[in-house]
Amino acid sequence: MIREARRQDLNEIMIIVCAVVKKMHEQGSRQWDENYPTGADYLNDINNHELFVYEKNGEIVGVCTVSKQGHKEYHLINWSSSEPAWTIKRIAINPSYHGQGIADQFMEFAEELAKQSGIYHLTTDTFCENKHAQGLFQRHGFHYVDRRNDRRGSFEFYYYEKILARE
Repeated sequence: MIREARRQDLNEIMIIVCAVVKKMHEQGSRQWDENYPTGADYLNDINNHELFVYEKNGEIVGVCTVSKQGHKEYHLINWSSSEPAWTIKRIAINPSYHGQGIADQFMEFAEELAKQSGIYHLTTDTFCENKHAQGLFQRHGFHYVDRRNDRRGSFEFYYYEKILARE
């Protein structure tokens, strides 16, 4: 079940994020570390009513931000639409629950949430080495748009978007 996150969920969320960071590092991806994402990032998402958790048997096993704002560099990306967009950020699934379709459910949830609010454009990005995220986005009909180096110039990010069908 997906629901909006609450402040009291933050400790459980950060335990998941730490486990995901460890798993990413084991797989050779340095997209996340002790500097990102932080508890402050998720608390800000909670305060903005943009953070959602996936509960299974009363335990939080996943987290996803669906934000009305893209990252700072998003105005530089060559999106195919100038319509307002919502951005999917910071998806983290407890590694013990990988392969159970939880990230897929978050993607479907984000689409429905956007449509219900009259938004038909979704954006997202990921580290060039994060093949799992790239596959997730492509599986859900997102299209590659652009690539950029991060502000330190050391990591390349891929940017994706999806134009949602108007019903």
